[in-house]
Amino acid sequence: MTQTADELLGFKIGPQTVAENLSKAVASAALLQHEDGSYELAPAKEGVSPWLHVVNGPSLDCQFKMRFLFDHAYGQKAVPLGCQNCYKVGVTPKSLSQLMALKAVQADMGLKSKCGVEVDRETTQNLYSGFFYCEGLDGARSVYQQARLAIDSHPELGPEVAMRIKRGCTEYELHCGPSDQFTFAPELEKLERHLSSQFVRPVKSTVNPLKAKLSTLARWISTAFRIGDDSYLEFTRGKRLYPRTVTYEPSSSAT
Repeated sequence: MTQTADELLGFKIGPQTVAENLSKAVASAALLQHEDGSYELAPAKEGVSPWLHVVNGPSLDCQFKMRFLFDHAYGQKAVPLGCQNCYKVGVTPKSLSQLMALKAVQADMGLKSKCGVEVDRETTQNLYSGFFYCEGLDGARSVYQQARLAIDSHPELGPEVAMRIKRGCTEYELHCGPSDQFTFAPELEKLERHLSSQFVRPVKSTVNPLKAKLSTLARWISTAFRIGDDSYLEFTRGKRLYPRTVTYEPSSSAT
């Protein structure tokens, strides 16, 4: 039986319905609602991205699934059905030098992936990270083997670089529990199809891609300097971002 929009939005996730969650997001100005009833994420100040991506295949539509559905429509109380089969192979470089090497590995492999700095994120202890996006656990295991071989044989990386398989976004586990216990209500299929038709996707950034990439690389270098990772000097021709201050002996040598 065909359900009306009101019936779909009346589905309860946690203590509130989807309609109530959306109304709350609109009232807080986190979402904009247009006259035709469609929704759009409130404009965010465009900063320098910590990530560089290898784009391969169609968009994962994470703005819709993560930022709209999970954050607002579901009030962070349910993982979107559209993310059910999303797995990632995570790689944890220990220095900027290793991050740059991982960037090259990802480019050579050509799989949908990203790498960048995470030191400013409160929900992880990783300084640098890389991720390969995969469809299903079997797909992730296959990519893991490919990436493990490439990383182990790279002179700047090697077997000591940690790798792992994870499911979905970290935020999902923070709010919804362990990923091996995620549940997906059957009602989400029709609901997400309806909400997808009501969501206005963000327009593509007008920032020059080369300029954006260079800004991200500059952010990587400044982050490495800030956390005491002097491997950044490999990418500044040995020039420090800021000079060392003069230091003095704690006691006088005068007699």
